[in-house]
Amino acid sequence: LGEDGDIRRQQPYKLVREFFPDSTLLCFKHLCGEYDTAANFGFWLATEILAKQQIPSYVIHPQSARSHEGRAIQRVLIYNNYFEQNQSLILLSVEL
Repeated sequence: LGEDGDIRRQQPYKLVREFFPDSTLLCFKHLCGEYDTAANFGFWLATEILAKQQIPSYVIHPQSARSHEGRAIQRVLIYNNYFEQNQSLILLSVEL
């Protein structure tokens, strides 16, 4: 999730969190900041997670309902909302 911490722009992310209640939720903008192509940073992070099969603890969302421990990571869905004007939805997957 590309949440940037601005309470005024939480509604789209809340919907995504509700739609995937059993998923391990991650955040990335606390690492890179808010900018128009921040989804690219999320893309890079997702490729690292898929390649290494590890999720750094510092990207796990505080409201994440599920832990990834002991499970293979096969898919990462990236959702980013830039000031409610530009939205990105990217699905990455890997065969294990």
